[in-house]
Amino acid sequence: MSDNKKGEKRKTIVVEIGVFSGRKNPAFELDPDAAKDLTKRCREVIGRKAIHPPPPPKLGEFYGFAVSVPKTLQKDLGLPELIRVFHGVVTTVEDRKEAHWKDEANIEGHLEKLARRYDRGEFLDLVGYRGAGDGADSAKGR
Repeated sequence: MSDNKKGEKRKTIVVEIGVFSGRKNPAFELDPDAAKDLTKRCREVIGRKAIHPPPPPKLGEFYGFAVSVPKTLQKDLGLPELIRVFHGVVTTVEDRKEAHWKDEANIEGHLEKLARRYDRGEFLDLVGYRGAGDGADSAKGR
């Protein structure tokens, strides 16, 4: 997702909704205000409280949000290229290395709200997504 159709470098954060549907996952680009808010939430979590990896996803179910940060913004925002959010865990991927952080800023719930705001909520409903509370609650107990 680093380039658009014309070969130009992407300048916005893209959020992909992970569903095992056998086709390309739905995605949406964040407007500047949403990107700023998400960046703030991510900075509150990344590097703070290490946690276990999220549970493996089940076939046919929601398996998290993937946040892609274009190279043109990574340094300015202080974010890695890829952030995955699932089941109360924020996973950062940098140089192919993963680190896992407890989602204490409710990034997953925030991404769910954004998905619905950007008219992608039907995909969450199709896979029976029950909200971030499920993952955050189980992550607290570990």
